[in-house]
Amino acid sequence: MAGRDRKSLFTDQQLKELHEKGLTDTEIGEKLGAAQSTVNTRRRKLGLEAHGRRRLFTDQQLKELHAKGLNGREIAEKLGAARVTVSFRRRRLGLEAHGRRRLFTDQQLKELHEKGLTNTEIGEKLGAAQSTVNTRRRKLGLEAHGRRRLFTDQQLKELHEKGLTDTEIGEKLGADRIIVNYHRRRLGLKVQRAHGRRRLFTDQQLKELHAKGLNGREIAEKLGVHPSTVSFRRRRLGLKAHGRRRLFTDQ
Repeated sequence: MAGRDRKSLFTDQQLKELHEKGLTDTEIGEKLGAAQSTVNTRRRKLGLEAHGRRRLFTDQQLKELHAKGLNGREIAEKLGAARVTVSFRRRRLGLEAHGRRRLFTDQQLKELHEKGLTNTEIGEKLGAAQSTVNTRRRKLGLEAHGRRRLFTDQQLKELHEKGLTDTEIGEKLGADRIIVNYHRRRLGLKVQRAHGRRRLFTDQQLKELHAKGLNGREIAEKLGVHPSTVSFRRRRLGLKAHGRRRLFTDQ
């Protein structure tokens, strides 16, 4: 009938027994197969106070872990609880927050810094983030070391004098071409034509083959280069182009 109450999925006694065990409305609903809102309504009708979310840990557990120096995140991981929950309970107990535990000591940082290592390199050694190392280094008043150079100015000069390009110098020294380029310019070393892309053949070789009557394509095949390269160099030397040589005579 329309006026009849929907049949209860559970009795008041069942609700009371579970409530006395400290279960929340949600937990009681799960036990009885009822909606949380239904349990909430029946509980209030019975004059029973609501239980808050059950604690996953005791104050004593939190105090003990806090006393060991663990921070909020670490305590939360140990207890399987949210960090905000740990933070709330810690403040309620009047416990001061521990900062993130240090992965290394100031002395360790100083020793590696004295060896000339950069923030990134120190971080890799100590298993810490570069930003963490950077913050601690500045607090200690230590100046930052630039990226350590993989080569000396003298090494660069010697290879430059041999006519190697920036790319080739970088390959020899195990450094990026951009780094080589920066230091070359810093040393005032110009990119001469001979230090650009190295020539695959000399002007003399080109002249000799041209004097033999070979055309651009034939010279390119002999020298293992592209015909356009031969054409460019030929024009720069003021040499006239030979037409395609005939492979046979009219006779």
